[in-house]
Amino acid sequence: MKGIAKKIKTIPKFVLTGGPCSGKTSSIAHLVERLSDYGFTVFVVPETATIITNCGIDRRRMKMSSQIVKYEEAILDLQLFLEERVERSVYEVFSKCSPVVLLDRGIMDIKAFMPEGYEEEFEKMLERRNLNQHSVKSRYTGVIHLVTCADGKREYYTLEGNSARIESPDVACMLDRKIRQAWLGHPNMCIIGNEEDFQEKIRRTFISISKMLGIPVVKGMTRKYIVESVDFRSFPEHEKIEIEEHYLQKRTSNEEIMLKRRGQRDAQLYFVVRRSLAEDGTLLRETERMISEEEYLRLFRMRDKRTVPVRKIRYCFFWENQYLKLDLYLKPLPNLKVLSLDLTEESECVKIPDFLKIEEEITFNAMYRERNIALKKPHLF
Repeated sequence: MKGIAKKIKTIPKFVLTGGPCSGKTSSIAHLVERLSDYGFTVFVVPETATIITNCGIDRRRMKMSSQIVKYEEAILDLQLFLEERVERSVYEVFSKCSPVVLLDRGIMDIKAFMPEGYEEEFEKMLERRNLNQHSVKSRYTGVIHLVTCADGKREYYTLEGNSARIESPDVACMLDRKIRQAWLGHPNMCIIGNEEDFQEKIRRTFISISKMLGIPVVKGMTRKYIVESVDFRSFPEHEKIEIEEHYLQKRTSNEEIMLKRRGQRDAQLYFVVRRSLAEDGTLLRETERMISEEEYLRLFRMRDKRTVPVRKIRYCFFWENQYLKLDLYLKPLPNLKVLSLDLTEESECVKIPDFLKIEEEITFNAMYRERNIALKKPHLF
């Protein structure tokens, strides 16, 4: 038993934390997709406060501090159970699949949510479970703190999307500072602020974890090319992913809602992506979250009949310190092959593999946006 526990610690585990409405949900969904592209098998431990609240144990109904202390202790027990059960299952079942565990908050977050004047109770909770703050922090490979949008981007702060969120913007900022303080001293802690737009915030989150995992750090620029032909005999080691996308009915012309299904290694993952667009079609904001198969099927009934499904096979691979994605479209354009190349800090020059014959660059060609491909206008291509 001790041998297994020791090996479990080698599985990379990353906490995504921060004040309310900081972008954790979208960041986790993005990380699941991107890390899967790199060959990792990603597992997610959900936010325990949301689980408990959805069971009816609602902090908003609690009038006394002693009730809140018991509530936070219940969160601690559930957090410990989920972390240890997921880690053990990953080691026993998936240890040979390059596993990574992402956690929506970690144990130290509980300290920040303790009632005023009861901070010492957190230490007592840990002691009763033969833990201390140092041992708790050492459970995690890295901690990514996403600053609440109430601090710097207050216009985006909302209580929607999380049944456990009850805080005003000012309280959210205060909690954000307390959470940062609770994690102080972790050797691999990164703070991701709101200095730029939300897409950049998510990108910086991915970069932080990339560095800790030792994979090439992607810069902001992605180049795209139409591929005329592929010599698969010379194709390098790669990840193969089946992707299906459906666009849903939208309420306004300035939004896009897309369902995405990803099949990889006999597993299916489901996502919903929401985009806000400017009048000229420029992307303003994109949020993404993982959903269950049941929710996917429910939303599927709302698909936009003016569009068709987009199906493709994606090959992800490295070439000359570059990270590349080759999409072979199956529908609606079965002859379309698109190469996407993310520039990295190690290599800013484009190096096309010799087993690919390029037809033209389409980096700035809006016609090849997924939404436009999904429209029933194949003659445009």
